[in-house]
Amino acid sequence: MKHWLFLILSVAFPLCIGAQENYIIYLSDKGSSLEMLSDPKLFLSPRAILRKEVFQIPIDESDLPVCPQYENIISTLLIPDDKILQKSKWLNALFLKASTQTIEKVRNLPFVKSAVPYIPMKSEFAGIQNVNYGVSRGQIEMLRGDVLHNQGFLGQGILISVFDGGYFNTNSVSVFDSLFQSGRVKLTYNFNS
Repeated sequence: MKHWLFLILSVAFPLCIGAQENYIIYLSDKGSSLEMLSDPKLFLSPRAILRKEVFQIPIDESDLPVCPQYENIISTLLIPDDKILQKSKWLNALFLKASTQTIEKVRNLPFVKSAVPYIPMKSEFAGIQNVNYGVSRGQIEMLRGDVLHNQGFLGQGILISVFDGGYFNTNSVSVFDSLFQSGRVKLTYNFNS
């Protein structure tokens, strides 16, 4: 009996102590990034600046990047296997995979507004289908494109960059003719040659 108890505890205890979860770390402000607000070219592309001008969207604090000093301080608290997975300038947040010990240290930083576990949720729009996707239905649903389409996001006026291992003969297959003829393919580059 003692051997079984020891075996169970020796497996379970490390899993509980070192368990890692995903967290969203919301920051209280943009820190030193605020200094860049007077020169949008430092943090926005010319295309983004033009789009904001065309649609009369003011450039504000939400356009600024996450404060690099805050990100660096949080990075110093990470232990092996912890990592910053992503950052969002609009949410002013970092997405971390980290242990509970690391998150407790991060929560105590003066510029951290909150640290909440990330729990994926199913969209209320899932299952609604307004578009006939044909044979590409599986791919569209896998990438959750159907949810975006049902919310009215159909891609008008959007520039999309696609990096792929190969769209073999895209420039000569008739199904893609309209993309090239209407000028919707802006640039192609073959990295393999």
